[in-house]
Amino acid sequence: MPTFSTHEPGHVLQYRILGRFYYPLIALPSLINTQLNLSIFDYTEKSANTLWYIYTGEYDKTNEMYFFDVKKIRN
Repeated sequence: MPTFSTHEPGHVLQYRILGRFYYPLIALPSLINTQLNLSIFDYTEKSANTLWYIYTGEYDKTNEMYFFDVKKIRN
């Protein structure tokens, strides 16, 4: 599980970008994924992590859910 300091702020960025579309595109699929563990909705979590990394450069070494390999970019 990603740490809150590098993951949850990414959801805030998603909301700021998507506005009212955040709820049907991110929040609802994320809740469904939490309950049913469907990998088709992983994009909601990957995009939160990726957006926060792009915005701040911070990442959680224990979290592999990004759209690209952060380790290769950081080296």
